[in-house]
Amino acid sequence: MHDSKLLALLKTIQEEDHTSLLDFFQSPYFNKNEKIIKLVKHLLQFSPDYQSEKLSKEFCYQLLYPETAFEDARIRRLMSKTLKLLEQFITYHQLKKEEVVQHQLMANYCIDNDLEVFFKSQIQSWEKKNKKLGDYQYFFQSYLVANAKLRVNNSFLIKNMRKNVNKAHEEELQNTLDKLQNFYLYKTLHLTFVSYQNSLMFNTPKNEKIETNSIKAFFEDRELIKFPSSIQLFYMVFMFFQNQNQESYQNLKNSVSSFNVKDIDKKTLRDIYKILEVYVIHKQTNNINGQDYYSELLELYKYELEQELVFYEQAFYPVKFRNMVVVALRIKEYEWTEQFIQDYHHTLPDDQLPSLHHYCLALLYFHQKRFQEAADLLFNITDCKDAFFMFDIKRLQIKTYYEQDEIDLLDSMMNAFRVQISRDSFLSEGNKLINKHFINMVFRLVGVQSHKDIKKLYKMQDELNSNKAFAERPWLLSKVEEKMTVYAK
Repeated sequence: MHDSKLLALLKTIQEEDHTSLLDFFQSPYFNKNEKIIKLVKHLLQFSPDYQSEKLSKEFCYQLLYPETAFEDARIRRLMSKTLKLLEQFITYHQLKKEEVVQHQLMANYCIDNDLEVFFKSQIQSWEKKNKKLGDYQYFFQSYLVANAKLRVNNSFLIKNMRKNVNKAHEEELQNTLDKLQNFYLYKTLHLTFVSYQNSLMFNTPKNEKIETNSIKAFFEDRELIKFPSSIQLFYMVFMFFQNQNQESYQNLKNSVSSFNVKDIDKKTLRDIYKILEVYVIHKQTNNINGQDYYSELLELYKYELEQELVFYEQAFYPVKFRNMVVVALRIKEYEWTEQFIQDYHHTLPDDQLPSLHHYCLALLYFHQKRFQEAADLLFNITDCKDAFFMFDIKRLQIKTYYEQDEIDLLDSMMNAFRVQISRDSFLSEGNKLINKHFINMVFRLVGVQSHKDIKKLYKMQDELNSNKAFAERPWLLSKVEEKMTVYAK
């Protein structure tokens, strides 16, 4: 039974829902088979892993049919019936959470049974709930509401054949078409957005199969302002992707800020700001004209913080938290960074505390040249299970020991780090390489002890300015240049 569909599905039921599950199985309306109830009660004893030997088909059969010999077909039939009831429970349980679907089903029932008064009541409740939904569900449910009204109007038209009903029918028909059009436009623009977002984030060519001309042609003769805000915004993003230059970036950013944020779904706003972020990060990475884009990136982050776009289920996105600290430190906003860490570290997910909090604080101390305080914090981080994050911690420790001229600790740490990188089976070869290059460069830096090594420094500088991949490249360059200043005299 351990590999059965029944146990696989049962594992997904949360422990707090077990009481509801038993109530369902024990309800005569849904189930009158006592052996199914006994089987479910037995299975739930072994939650959440369900690994006991007492879950074998043979054991369960003996429990349920103690006076008969084992019959595989018999226990399989019972498991199959139990599985179907479990599926019904999940459907019922999910339906309880989906209030708009309940209103939809009830509205359809009222239409089919000519319950006009009940229908109007359901429509009002349905529309009220719909206003609280995210964009996708809002547009979809709005169309379903309009279509339900149209169905009711059709039934009146057929029954009464009155002129005033004909006019109402035309209005409802147009309303339904408008809602369907909005849903179609939203979904088309959003899927286009997702495709373009992937191309920008992963630096791949845009999908040439997307009919950009038809999208442009549709909006060409229409006033954009007449469409719902999220459709306007996703069309602006669509136009941004046609050019992807500084002017189109600024136009999109200004357009978004011109909207009342209360009129925009947070997920839509978060998605659009992700696009703006990635664009700025690409500009900084390529940095053709030598311009610093970190201030612009921090401005985006601060807006997201202000609009609470940095939270997921009331917890701060860990990667976003770290990135905000890193970017703020790049432009030496130390006071803001310290206040930010103090104000928001408690909102990090439990599994990120205290490691991420201490790491970010150590990063701040490092930039402020409070190296011993940084080293003390890093030394106490022992609960990090994220390999990528642990490598960030190790590199910061190495940099801290270097700055303190703690050569013995530095040597020991780098050798241990080199071994850890080689043994890590999860890390990609690319990530291993940039960390190995970082360690090798630090070893070479330590080895430079006099003006006789000045040629080595120039060679190191050339490597760091090449396309060769390095972790901590800006810091390494600064350390090479420091030594060049000392030994060039």
